[in-house]
Amino acid sequence: MGRPRNDEKRARDQEAFLEAFAASGIAKTAAQAAGIKPVQHYRWLKDDAPYAERFAAVEAQTRDLAKVSQKPRPHGYQQMDGPRVEKRKRAQEAVLDALAKSGIVMEAAAEAGIYPAAFYMWCRKYPDFRERAERILREAEGKRNETLAATRSASAQLAWASEDRRQAWGEYQRQSWTPEMREAAADRSRTRLADPEYKADWLAKSKAARPPSCDNPSYFDEIDTPDKAYWLGFMATDGCVTGFNSGSVKLQVKLARKDRDHLVLLHKTLKARRPVRDRIEWSKPPGTIEPKGRPVSILAISSRQIVDALVGHGITPRKTNSVQPWDGPAHLMPHYWRGIVDGDGTICITADSVQVGLCGSEAIVTAFLEWARGACGTTATPHRGKQGNRNYWVTNMGGNQRPRRLLAALYDDAPVALARKKALADLAVHGKPLAATLF
Repeated sequence: MGRPRNDEKRARDQEAFLEAFAASGIAKTAAQAAGIKPVQHYRWLKDDAPYAERFAAVEAQTRDLAKVSQKPRPHGYQQMDGPRVEKRKRAQEAVLDALAKSGIVMEAAAEAGIYPAAFYMWCRKYPDFRERAERILREAEGKRNETLAATRSASAQLAWASEDRRQAWGEYQRQSWTPEMREAAADRSRTRLADPEYKADWLAKSKAARPPSCDNPSYFDEIDTPDKAYWLGFMATDGCVTGFNSGSVKLQVKLARKDRDHLVLLHKTLKARRPVRDRIEWSKPPGTIEPKGRPVSILAISSRQIVDALVGHGITPRKTNSVQPWDGPAHLMPHYWRGIVDGDGTICITADSVQVGLCGSEAIVTAFLEWARGACGTTATPHRGKQGNRNYWVTNMGGNQRPRRLLAALYDDAPVALARKKALADLAVHGKPLAATLF
């Protein structure tokens, strides 16, 4: 049921926040002065209509003040060190190298894997890059003319041999799409999209025109095989369905780079068309100041049919604390629970015991223990854990015999499993690690 709301303290906090916001015009600064978290202010805006009206009135009076109060960005802000700056510099070097080969911006951008608009933006924003690009274009003018001449037809070469004709065409292009015309076109689009019927029709047509993102969208419609049961359990822990507000729903699975091969296996199973993407995620570990990069791999599949099937099986948005266990046939449950353990479980082998743990929602942990009691006779119980603002349930079972019987029930003769956990299970049960890759 939770604690009863303290209306008096809520009113005091709201008054303190509004008073501080009226003085600074910045929500984060006002929250610090009022002694609350900024997210609390946004909750009030969503749940408390009188507060939202009062805040709107204060905000309207402090718009100019907020512009003055905001901390100005330091000079050269966009040129600070960091992973994004390094990535941009690598892309700039790649496009300049490609530009030196052909002398054509469009071809150089395609070879470097960037949009041509990024090249022109860099030219406007970074003088050093613009100077290097202009010098390379001057030096590569001969190559550019040769390439263009080879691709033009004989009539086109004759037509564009005249300098006057080229200048006249350029002037026509500049006059045919003026800034005023662009703004008028944007206004027409905004006016049309303001009509709900037009917007719904436009969204339906645009989605229908998109190519399918996978060739096996019916995979999760019916869970009737061991591999489907496994992947459903894995989705319950590491899968995420998003995009319901925008209408572009998708399934996304993100794993550490060391488990990339497991995503490749799921990619093949669903016959996805978009490749698995690799990137570095930067964050500050608790108690540290310097951000650290974590290599991750991501598989994203935009498919309404897959998302609807997963939602029907209990894989919903923001499912961390609310996901319910799947109630399937008895012969498929070991495969389902193996997917759960591969996602949020732990296997630890010491000199004198084996430890098997699992964290997740209360319903998942409780149901797993009920199944594990039948599989190995464990007497472990769930208990509540907490990390930061996140509450979860966790269980841990250790010993010599029962954890080994549990791992044997989960991983022996497994048609699909996370390779590194399958290796640990084989080592614990059979005394030898996995000799080769599973798939």
